[in-house]
Amino acid sequence: MRNELHSTRRALTEQAESLAEKDARVRQAELLREENERNQQLWQAEKAQLLTELSHHQERVHWMEKRVPSWVRGFFGAK
Repeated sequence: MRNELHSTRRALTEQAESLAEKDARVRQAELLREENERNQQLWQAEKAQLLTELSHHQERVHWMEKRVPSWVRGFFGAK
């Protein structure tokens, strides 16, 4: 009877430890998911800012290219 009680206690203890480990993994996964979402939002914001800056710079280059005389563009091989 004691051996049975002892083995049952050991099994319950192992099961409790296993459940605690699973809970810890679930919490860790949730934290990683939240961190990933924050990083994704930051990346999207940075991407939008960089695309806006790129568009602005492309417009300025296009504007400047229009003002360069054709003979200068021809000299450098640009059309």
